[in-house]
Amino acid sequence: MIQSPRTPTFNTAHGTYFMPKPTRGNSKANYDEPEGKKHQIGGVIPDNNYEYDEEVEHDEEPTGDESLHTNRQKMKNDDFEQPNSDDDEDYEGQVGGELENKHEEADDAQERIEESKDENNENDYNYWFRVREVIREPLAEFLATCIAILIGLCANTQTMIYTRSITAAYSNVNLAGGLGATAAIYIAGGISGSHINPAITLMLAIFRGFPWTYVPRYFVAQLLGAFVAAGLTWAMYGVDISYIDPLHRVKGDGATANLFVTEPFTEHGTPVGVCVFQEILAGAILTVTVLALGDKDNAPPGASLGGLIIGLVIFAVGTAMGTLSGYATNPVRDFGPRIFLASVGYSSELWTHDKCWFVLGPLIGTFAGTILGATVYDTFIYIGVGSPINFNRTQWFNCLGRSGKSFVRIPRRTAKRSHNMVRYVVGRKNRNEEKIKKWESSQRKGEKAV
Repeated sequence: MIQSPRTPTFNTAHGTYFMPKPTRGNSKANYDEPEGKKHQIGGVIPDNNYEYDEEVEHDEEPTGDESLHTNRQKMKNDDFEQPNSDDDEDYEGQVGGELENKHEEADDAQERIEESKDENNENDYNYWFRVREVIREPLAEFLATCIAILIGLCANTQTMIYTRSITAAYSNVNLAGGLGATAAIYIAGGISGSHINPAITLMLAIFRGFPWTYVPRYFVAQLLGAFVAAGLTWAMYGVDISYIDPLHRVKGDGATANLFVTEPFTEHGTPVGVCVFQEILAGAILTVTVLALGDKDNAPPGASLGGLIIGLVIFAVGTAMGTLSGYATNPVRDFGPRIFLASVGYSSELWTHDKCWFVLGPLIGTFAGTILGATVYDTFIYIGVGSPINFNRTQWFNCLGRSGKSFVRIPRRTAKRSHNMVRYVVGRKNRNEEKIKKWESSQRKGEKAV
């Protein structure tokens, strides 16, 4: 085969094909210039890296050097293959790949688990497994609340028994309460959000779109957890408490009710209203911290450190603002043990002392503090979803029930950006709603088939 002037030549030094420079006397009739270079003055500029799109036929098999060149070109193309930008369209801030989001991966994994459960036969799971799936979040709240309050009550009781003074080793008592809350958050944080506090649950329902259907369940679970924690503490130290205070007094020197419940410090003439104000302020500080740790648009440290930080904040609040009010910062931390003390023989003064303190301080003060803290944080800082501070007109109409909706529903995709204490429950609720819709759709299709 006679090679034409267009036949490329293999360069063994560089391992590439190149187009030889046309010789003198060759006219345009002898060869065709590459498209796009026909109007180039002086002929075709030789380019060692130039490759033709058309195949060039060879009579002979490629030599070893030519095969090596082919492999090199293939490896070069593979190395410089660009990623598919369509796969990254949902991720911002990362070039060439997905932005790592552990919470979204956990949500996707949970969705796959739920789908596999639907595909498997129900007989593969025992009775308790199916019951637990229905009440898993309240069970997690019960366990977390019980452990958190148990640690705090035991710290108070040991201090009283061995020192005969509730004010002794005050920092140790506060530290135990904070670390107890930290343990509770790590125990149930990925299941229920580990609220362990009815005031926090109510605040998240109002300001972060936590499902209202879960609020009563959480309240009951948290109250039962606090009641059981008081019972376990009494089982360990009840004999010693009866030895120290056989009359089970509520107020006065040597009274032991304050081991389990809070009471205002009014011995120096401090008004009860000032003690309530301290409870409100302590609850607001704790709430602001909780919201900041779960705010994706702020600088959250991540789920691995959030529980530890909340525990340290509880320790700091107790050390700085715990004397006047007893810093319940949690309604069930006072109300659950108070019910238990009434059941073991403490007098009715438990409910009436200091102008019904259990209502003014641990209930009204704590709930007011969390609402105040959430309002301040959302007004000054928060720009995300779920908060009434950021509602538009349509969302307010939905919230007030003017369009047939009881409250604003957080979409499934947006729920992944919501607060850590809300995201898991909202995702589960949305998955359950989708299951119901699929079941209703299958039922309608079945009726049409019949």
